[in-house]
Amino acid sequence: MANTEILNALKQVRAAEKEIAGMLIAGGLTADEQNLLQDCRDDLVDLDDKLVLEDIMQGLDALEKDAKDLQSLADKMQQAAGSLAQIATVIGDVAKVVGTLADVLSKASGAGLI
Repeated sequence: MANTEILNALKQVRAAEKEIAGMLIAGGLTADEQNLLQDCRDDLVDLDDKLVLEDIMQGLDALEKDAKDLQSLADKMQQAAGSLAQIATVIGDVAKVVGTLADVLSKASGAGLI
């Protein structure tokens, strides 16, 4: 699922969650209606969590690729010319930080924390 589709789905899910919360707060519902809305809200919260996780996982793949691409560019800059060496070091540092972030997120996902 593309990031845009995930974000659009999240908007819809959250709008529905908000509407249900408003109905529950407003009251005037029978016990059956209230239970049905609460069940629906619970399902929407679960769906919200799954969509967020899917978005994170797609972002994780992109982060890992970006970190590798940046490191490759930093390596090329380092070899190309002395004038690029300073920025190559900066780009290499960014690549390491992004790579570390991707690694941490990957491990957290593997451990079921996200």
